[in-house]
Formats: sequence, C-alpha cells, structure tokens
Amino acid sequence: MRSNIFAAIGICRQQIDVNVNLPWAFYNLGKLYLFLGEPYESLTAYAKAIQLSAEPWIVDSSFQALARLKPVQKQLQGYEWVRRLLLIGLASCSGEHMHELMALSPEDKLKGPVVVMAGGCDTAIRGTPDAYHGLITQAFDGFNGTVLSSGIDAGISGHVGELGSKHPHIRTIGYLPRLIPSDLSRDRRYTEFRYTENEYRYVEDNGFCALETLKKWADIVASGIKPGGVNVLGFGGGRQAALEYRLALALGAHVALIEGSGNEAARLLSDDDWRAPNPPVSLPDDIMTLRLFIGIRDPIPDPALRDRLGRRIHEIYCDNQFRERVSKEESMKGWDALLPYLKESNMQQADDMVYKLQRMGFSVKKAIVGIKPIVFTPGEAERMAEMEHGRWNAERLLDGWVYGKVKDVTRKVSPHLVSWKDLSDDFKYSNRDQASHIWRRLHERNYGVALMARREKPFRFTDEEIEALAEKEHERFVTERRMRGWKDGEYSEENKTSPYLIPYGHLAEDIKDYDRNFVRKLPDILASIDLKIVTLNEGACLPERTVARKELVAPVIVGR
Repeated sequence: MRSNIFAAIGICRQQIDVNVNLPWAFYNLGKLYLFLGEPYESLTAYAKAIQLSAEPWIVDSSFQALARLKPVQKQLQGYEWVRRLLLIGLASCSGEHMHELMALSPEDKLKGPVVVMAGGCDTAIRGTPDAYHGLITQAFDGFNGTVLSSGIDAGISGHVGELGSKHPHIRTIGYLPRLIPSDLSRDRRYTEFRYTENEYRYVEDNGFCALETLKKWADIVASGIKPGGVNVLGFGGGRQAALEYRLALALGAHVALIEGSGNEAARLLSDDDWRAPNPPVSLPDDIMTLRLFIGIRDPIPDPALRDRLGRRIHEIYCDNQFRERVSKEESMKGWDALLPYLKESNMQQADDMVYKLQRMGFSVKKAIVGIKPIVFTPGEAERMAEMEHGRWNAERLLDGWVYGKVKDVTRKVSPHLVSWKDLSDDFKYSNRDQASHIWRRLHERNYGVALMARREKPFRFTDEEIEALAEKEHERFVTERRMRGWKDGEYSEENKTSPYLIPYGHLAEDIKDYDRNFVRKLPDILASIDLKIVTLNEGACLPERTVARKELVAPVIVGR
C-alpha cells in the first residue's frame, strides 16, 4: 500500500514540475502525505494548493472531499490541521464558514496593522542579545500595531517580548501550547497569551506544533483582517518557522526573510515550489528597509491624485538622473509608455511621503520675518537619503526584484538592492546632494522648513519663483557635475562629458524646462524626503516648541 502511495506522490511531483494539473496536483499530494502519516508535508502541500486556487470553489471542493474522510480522522495524523487550514483559506477568500472559524477564535479581535515574527528561538540565547537585537529594536521604533510570535523568552520571540515592554503602543501576543517543556519559559513581557488545545498534537517540536500557527491565522481572519495586509518577518528558524512562512504565503501575506539568517529562511528562498505567484522576499540586514517593510502604508485614497504624484515623481527621476539624453532604458520612458510595475513604483513613493514626513517630523512653511531658521544637520540629510533608500528597497523587493551585479530592468535585477551601508558612494551621492541643497534654494525665495502642528493646504510656487529657483537648480547641477570631473562636450557617461555645463541663460528652452519641472515638483520632492510644503499666513506664529530645535540655527529651516 505504501509503495502505491509513493508512486502516486511521484506522479504528482512530475505534474508539478511541468506545471500541469495545478492546483489539483498539490491537493492530491497533500492527501497522499496525509495517508502516509506525514502531517507537516501534507499541510505544506495543501498550503501551496490554496495559494494556486484561483476561485473559492476550488478550496471548497477540497474541503468537502476532506470531510468525507472524517470517519477515519483518528487514523490520519494531520487531519484536523488540514481541515483548519482549508477553513481559514475559505473564510479569507470568500467569507464562507466564518462562523465556524470564529468558534476557533473566541478571544478579542486583533487590531491592525499586524506583523508576525518567526524564527529561531534557541534556548541557548535566552536573555542575551543576538545579531538581530538592534535591528528589531530600531526597526519597530514608532510602530503602532500588533506583533504575534511564539511567546517564549528566547531568540526572536524574546525580542518581541522586549518590544512589548518598551513600547506600550505595540500589542504583543504569544501563541503557546498549554503545556510547554520545562526548559522553556513564557515571556511575561508579552501583552497577552493565547493557548492551543492539547488535542491534535500529532507531531511536536519542543512542545510546539502547527496548531499555534493555525491559531494565529484563525485569529487574524476572524478579526476581519485581510491576509494581504499582514507582514511576516522571518529570521532563520526550524520546522515551525518553515510552516509559518509557507502558510503566510499561501494566504497572501507579505513574507520577508532576513538575508544571512540561514536555516529554513534560506531553504524557502531556494524552494522552487514557492517562487511564484507570491514569492518571499529577501531583505537586507538594514534598519530602514525593515522599517519600511513593516510599515507598508495604504495607497493614497484618490487614484487621480496618486497617478498625478506618481507621474511627477517619474518626471523628476528622468529630469535629474538623465536630463542630457533620451534613454532606451525602460525606466526612462514617458509616463504613458512606462511599464505598469514602474508606474506603481513611482506611485508607491507618493504613498510613502506622509510616513517619512512624520518620521522626520518636518514640513515646509513660508518663512516668517524675525524667526531665525535652521538647516539640516549632515546627520539629518543622511537620514533622509537613507530612509528613501529603505523605502525603495522594500518597494522593489516586494515587487519581485532581486539583487544582481548588472542592472536589468526587464528581468527586475538591480545591483542596488543592498543595505544603505553597503550602497556605493556614487548611488548615495544624488540623494545626499539633493537633501543638502534644498534649504539653500528655498531660503533664496524666503521659504523655510518647520515642524507642522496641523495639516494645511499645499501650495505651488509662482512663475517668477519657478524661474528663479530653476536657475539656481541648474547652477547646482553644473557645480555638482564639474566637482565630479565632468567636462564640456557631447554627452557621454563613460567620458563624463555634457553639452549642458553652460550658464542657464544659454540653455535651450526645452532644457530649461527640465529645471523648471524640477522646481514645480519640489513640494513633492520634499515630501519624498520627509518634508511637506504648506502655506503659512503672514504674521502667523510657529508653535512654542520652535525653541526645541534652536540649537540647529542656520539660515533656512525653522523648527519647533
């Protein structure tokens, strides 16, 4: 009998390898592993089948087929695990059987945003910092939401407990079996614990089994939270973590695995079964990239506004990066001809403006006579550039881009998908240069930067201001190019020559428009590096907290 089952498994694998009979080959594979008494393999196959199921009826038919095995469920290790997974899958994609799912989730509803933390929980590192302590602590600074983990005081779970103790706005929930081995301890710093029953513990790892992961997702879906809005962070880990990652992918969550964390995180990244359609992403060990991943914002609610801001950001990119020529590269095409995912990239940058503004705590206001302004410190300018790179990393990785030494837009390969500290100086340069010069251009037109106490309507520069600022922007461009060794001549990146290193007044009108467009989009540029331009009525006063930053006094930016 077992030999026949193994033969059938081989047939399923052959079908999967050539992409035929999907998702049924995975459903059949899951059932065959159930017959073999391999509950983890069965659950993993069913998870992949759910991910590939285009319609709810496909999941429902498998749910009904499983129900026909109920009379022999006691002989099938993993039966209840699979049943619960199919129940969660149905409830999340169609709302069916939600009442039954809620019976498995009687506790208070979870509140988003939700992040699931999974990975190594080795008791050997209990109570001691490991390589990810600083990364996790700093990445979650300012996070306001719910973090789910295993609830023990070791490894990654222990770091989650620390987050809950240091940040009252983070609700931490630990998922535990009611009976845990004597060498494990609950981390009492957690906000709350939720327990799984003693039944259906077919196979355990140090007291834990699939029930804890299934309970997490039952709670998430029963709370009305869409799996697509949940972020899962993986740091290596063993069999439980492997299941955690795959179930999350199956349900549509974003799964990010930290580069170099090894073990099951590394295995999943090389697992051909999970390369599509919603593959995990490999995140660099970088605080800003991780921060942006766990804080993915909702899109700007007005589609027309989102499109307009995305279009402007794209124009800025083209104007500033390659103003001297028309490039054949896909990312340099006009907005209407741009590939959809590149359009989305620009619009996601617009989505992120408000977040970075809040993180830096700045906005731009009309300068008030008599108030001495401040300027960004080198550290602040560096942080703005670093935050934007983190946003760019997270957005690209979630869109399926991968690291490669040679850039290939069509294949979504970039050599710049690295942490800020590992980024080449050339790639860092333009962000730093832009951040450090913004205040000078604004100050010349009597504008400054201040912390906002309330929301105000954005403004646009007058035509006179646009022309004056455009000339200053061109002067900055020429200076920056000459300092980097560029000379006059026909355009050549290799030889560092350009025909546009001349005074602004000698430029053709279409070239001047590059600089004018830059200035017109300056409010959006500022927003993308954590600033926002708003008007301030003449004579209005800044908040009293202006004095809180007076140690940064210099000629432009007013702060509170």
